Amino acid sequence: SQRDNVEYQKVAPIKVFDNLYYVGPAFVSVWLIPTSDGLVLIDAAQEPYVDHVVDSIRKAGFDPRDIRFILITHGHLDHFGGAAKIQALSGARVGMLEEDWQLVEAAGNNANRPPGPGLKRDLVIKEGEGILAGKTLLKVYKLPGHTPGSASFEFTVYDAGRPHKAFVFGGPGQRNGVEGGTQFLSSIERLEREFSDVEVPVHVHSWLATYPYP
Repeated sequence: SQRDNVEYQKVAPIKVFDNLYYVGPAFVSVWLIPTSDGLVLIDAAQEPYVDHVVDSIRKAGFDPRDIRFILITHGHLDHFGGAAKIQALSGARVGMLEEDWQLVEAAGNNANRPPGPGLKRDLVIKEGEGILAGKTLLKVYKLPGHTPGSASFEFTVYDAGRPHKAFVFGGPGQRNGVEGGTQFLSSIERLEREFSDVEVPVHVHSWLATYPYP
C-alpha cells in the first residue's frame, strides 16, 4: 500500500552477512554482494528508486562504479527497470535468462510497460553455469512459473567468517495462467528435491512472509 510513497520506501542499507547487503527500497529487494574483484548486484529496482539504490551502495561503503554484474531474477519492471542506469554508471554486465530477455524486449515495445531507459540485451545467462566475480561463484538455475525465465542463484554467504549456503529464488509466486502454474509447481518440486540444504533464503521481495523451502 506504500509502494508509491517515495520517502517511506527509502530504507537505509542493511548489512545482513559479511558479504551480503540489502540496498533496495522497501517493496522490492536489491542485494549487493561484495567480492574480491568488484561488486555483484541482484536486481535493480525501478524509478523513482534507482538513485536510492545507488546512494545505499555508497552508504554501505562501496563504490557503485565497481559493480561488475547486475543479475536480474526476472523480467518484471520492478526488478530490471534500474539496470540500464546503473550499467551506464558502472559498465557492469546485465544478465538474464533468454526467456526473460525476450520478456523485457516485448515490454519495450509496449507503450504501457516501458522497460526503463535504454536497456539492451547483454549477457544471456544459462541454467547450470556459474558467474564468477573474484572468489565468489554464483550458480545459475532456471525455475520458471513467475515468468518463463525466472533465474535463481546459489552462492555462499559468511557470518563472522563462517560459510552458509544461500539461495535467491527468483520467481516468488505463480503467474501467467495455467502454463505458469504448471511451471511453478515443477519449480517448487525441484526446490524440495535439490535445495533442502539451503540455510539462507534470500527474498526478492522483502515483504514476503513465506518461502517455498521444505
